Amino acid sequence: MKSLHRILSIVMIAAALSLCGFGVASLASKGVDTFLYTHTVLSGSPLIFQIQATPLSGFFLIMLGIVGTLAALYGIGYGQEYKSRHYGVWLDIGLLLFIVAMALVFCADNVFTFMIAWESMSIVSYLLVVYDHEKPGVIRAGLLYVGMTQLGSAFLLTAFLILHHYTGSYDFAVFARLASSLPAGAQSVVFLCALIGFSTKAGLMPLHIWLPEAHPIAPSHISALMSGVMIKTAVFGLILVSIVWLHGAQAWWGAVVVLLGALSAIGGSFWSGQEGSFKRILAFSSIDNIGLIFIAIGVALLEWALHQPLWAAIALTSALLLAFNHALFKSTLFQGAGAVIFACHTGLLNHLGGLMRRMPVTSTGVLIALASLCALPPWGGFTSEWLLFSTLAHVSSLHLHTWVGLLTVAALLGLFATGALTLVSAVRIFGIGFLAEPRTASAAAAREVPLTMRISIAIGAMLTLLSGLMAPWIVSHIEQALPHALLGAPGLTTTIVTLLPPSVLWVIGAVILVGVLLAWLVTRSSKRPRVSLTQTWTCGGQRVPRMSYSATGLSQPVQRVFAFALVPMARQYVYRPALRVVLRTTTSFRIIQSGHVRTYLLYLFATVLLLLLIARLGGY
Repeated sequence: MKSLHRILSIVMIAAALSLCGFGVASLASKGVDTFLYTHTVLSGSPLIFQIQATPLSGFFLIMLGIVGTLAALYGIGYGQEYKSRHYGVWLDIGLLLFIVAMALVFCADNVFTFMIAWESMSIVSYLLVVYDHEKPGVIRAGLLYVGMTQLGSAFLLTAFLILHHYTGSYDFAVFARLASSLPAGAQSVVFLCALIGFSTKAGLMPLHIWLPEAHPIAPSHISALMSGVMIKTAVFGLILVSIVWLHGAQAWWGAVVVLLGALSAIGGSFWSGQEGSFKRILAFSSIDNIGLIFIAIGVALLEWALHQPLWAAIALTSALLLAFNHALFKSTLFQGAGAVIFACHTGLLNHLGGLMRRMPVTSTGVLIALASLCALPPWGGFTSEWLLFSTLAHVSSLHLHTWVGLLTVAALLGLFATGALTLVSAVRIFGIGFLAEPRTASAAAAREVPLTMRISIAIGAMLTLLSGLMAPWIVSHIEQALPHALLGAPGLTTTIVTLLPPSVLWVIGAVILVGVLLAWLVTRSSKRPRVSLTQTWTCGGQRVPRMSYSATGLSQPVQRVFAFALVPMARQYVYRPALRVVLRTTTSFRIIQSGHVRTYLLYLFATVLLLLLIARLGGY
């Protein structure tokens, strides 16, 4: 089974790399869609399996290929965690199917193909989430995830059926040609259904409750792929529906998306600073990052509706750059968290410590990814957030004395608050989890993880650095993924280049990076002087590592200042009231459960008569 595990991992690496190559070819197609494959499942019906690559889907395929390759490479060593379960062979098969399903979502060209791919992605990801089903709470979290997924799918299907009603087709090409001519009310209903459906998959507040439950319990490389790519399928879908098809017709759409994005960015960063589990911190951080992406999409919708195609294109470029960099550093962080759990058998920050010396490769990779998460130069996270900041600043000055200006200024303030709270989370993760002394015996006994896991983490960290240093080159290719209506915006490339971080910031970042490396080399190479160690005075008591500052203590100041926000509002004011209504409704129907077979047969007979009557009156 060990050899089969390795063979499957190699097959996944090859498949992911081929997806990456295909994405590059689609992105370089100069805005021309590439027809791939079509198959009629049932003659004379809309059941047609049809896939087609576009420059936009090519961009997301590149993202999927990179993160999928790292996940498959990581999984080779991670399989030792499942020695007693055939080295996770079924997990490998699920991961391969997961990658294929997401690729089909990006390449679907009609409703039938999209929904099949979307549901396949959801079902496979659910099975991967509950892979460790013997652990407490896994099944419950998995059911919550699949329930929220089906809620989103219902809204998406509603949007597609409305589009079919007005266009008479299920093809995406027809939607792109005719959807913008729908009545304004129908367009708004389609947009709202799509927003709810895709926000559920993205984990946007207040539809986020599944994300901090599902991500921590999934195998770590699955969490990396879910956070790095799967939630970006929602970004792809929202761009497809609201911009490619509906052409961002109404300004209030953008306002709604910006507000929801700001809520998620601030709320996700706040809650990530309160959690004590490494993977739950990263899960809430993903809600924060997806909120920033939605802010950029909302600004793009606003500017397009206000006939500012240049700034709409820049905002959308910012959203895609944010998505790309988030995929790199967040997948690296989830893999780093998995390596910590692999070595220490716990992910609680208060049970860790001292890992920088015991796991230097993993710790360095996590540190680099955290620097990108905090938007520090010269890493990729800095470039993408700087572009978002510059876009918001220019758009607010462009509409300074209107409600759009107020909205974008509020989004700017939210971006600043998010940055500060994200920094707190990063300090908690690395300062408590990786520095100081080990707080438990398991942390003291930690050793580096298998080679392939280290290589994957190191490559991910290196890519976060390269994405920052090569930002102008990356942005020039991201521009090719923009919808046709925005692709030719005059002055787009020139304006984006001027908005990218000035060279002085790159110099400062490079100096800091070189200085840290030199300091590390000097401390490693210099001869250590003789020192005499004496017992630390602790008022007569014995000093223990747990006396040092804890993750809980570090988050106390923020908790005290924002105590009013510690109430889980979505659960308290949205989901619990809805659950009570559902329970009361279902309870009232219990009267029909008599327990007698004859009664149930009567129900069945009455149902058949009712259907026949409807068919007769409808002329079927």
